[in-house]
This record gives sequence, C-alpha cells and structure tokens, in this order.
Amino acid sequence: MAILFDMDGTLFDTNTVLAPALDATFSELRAAGLWQGATPFDTYTKIMGVPLPVVWQTLCPAHTTAQHVASNTLFQQHLHEMITTQGALYPGVRDTLATLAEHHALYIVSNGNAPYLDKIVTHFELTPYITAIYSIDRVASGDKGELMRLLLTEQGITEASVVGDRRSDIEGALVNGLTAYAASYGYGSQEEWAGAQAVLSDFPSLKKRIT
Repeated sequence: MAILFDMDGTLFDTNTVLAPALDATFSELRAAGLWQGATPFDTYTKIMGVPLPVVWQTLCPAHTTAQHVASNTLFQQHLHEMITTQGALYPGVRDTLATLAEHHALYIVSNGNAPYLDKIVTHFELTPYITAIYSIDRVASGDKGELMRLLLTEQGITEASVVGDRRSDIEGALVNGLTAYAASYGYGSQEEWAGAQAVLSDFPSLKKRIT
C-alpha cells in the first residue's frame, strides 16, 4: 500500500518560516508602494494550504495577476532562504517516515510548488524515504483530488492512504476512494476532517494506524 502525504501542516511546520518570509515579502511591497498597513498574517493563516494563486488573490485582491505572480516569486525566494536557516519538521517525522518506508511506498502530494517541496525534502534528508513528489503545478486545475488521481494513474497504485491537515486532503482522498487520516496538529479545523478514518494528534501516531 502507498501513503500520500501533504507537506505544510503535516510533515513541515510551516509556522517556522511563514511569518518572517511573509513579512519580508510585504516589506518589499510596501517599499514599492504596492501595500499599506500591516502584513496580513491572520488572513494567510486561515487559508494556508490552498493553491498559491488563491493565496495572492485573497491577500492582495486589488493587485493584478502579474503583481500576484511577482509577489509569489518574492515570497518563494524568502521561504527557500528560511527553510535552511530556521525551518523545522514536526517532531518524529523523519523517524516515522523511515519506519513506514520499510513496507510502503511514500509520496508527497502538496499544494506547494515543486522547488519549495524539493527544497524541504532535500534539506531535511527525506529523499531516501520518498518515492516521488507531486506538486500542484502538475495539474492545471489546481485541484488536489485531480493531483492524487494523476499520481495513482502514473504510479499504478490501487490502494493508498492520505495524510493531511486540510479539507483538500480529506476530500481528495475520498473522491479517489482512499483512506484519509487528518493531522490535527496542523492548520485545519475539525470541520475539515469530516470523513477521515482517524484524527492524528501527532505524526508518530500514524505508525499505530498503518503497519
């Protein structure tokens, strides 16, 4: 059986890099005369995990598509820098992945873009445990369920479980007939986990669910 993991809020504690990267981005926007006021931390926290175009449409609704693209480029640059200096996985992630990889094929399926996901996997030395990384830019729709379906088709997988913290993870699993596990330590809410097989209080507890 395969296991499909979300990244932010499931494996990677995005809070360790989010605030400083977002603040650095909006500092540049303010300097360019494109933003006034405080950095919208609370707004971003509420939508964390949604596709990146939706992020910038929500944070900067008055900006053009070109400005959204430029802002996201700045944000990604700051994120990549901070992954290596202050980023962190959730407790027990590497050891748990190592144990699960002994009997299962492990995949990353995330709304993050490919360079961001590659940076995390490489920096935290997860490559030996991860069979492949599927980023949301693999599907034009930006739909996580479609991304999971692509993975299942390309990898020839007929049985899998999904581990994630947001509704897109749970819904993506359910529409593809997969078992879903909700990461309650991440950024989702109880309402988003409806339909999950179980709710995980921490990442290592997954070993008790999947043997």
